[in-house]
Amino acid sequence: MAGNRSLTDLRRALTPKGTLVLVGGSGGRWFMGTGRTLRAVVTSPFVGQRLRSFFSKQRKRTWLS
Repeated sequence: MAGNRSLTDLRRALTPKGTLVLVGGSGGRWFMGTGRTLRAVVTSPFVGQRLRSFFSKQRKRTWLS
């Protein structure tokens, strides 16, 4: 989880065959925090590094009584 770092900065920190996993979003006016993730998905097929995203589904909370 890299906060507000740009995709370029994050890729620089990787090895040539490294994997970047983006968790959640970071700001963004038009895509509500998913802009960097979308750029990573579009860029991934064209670079040697693997750029992935992770989204989790929100589960209903079950309260035990």
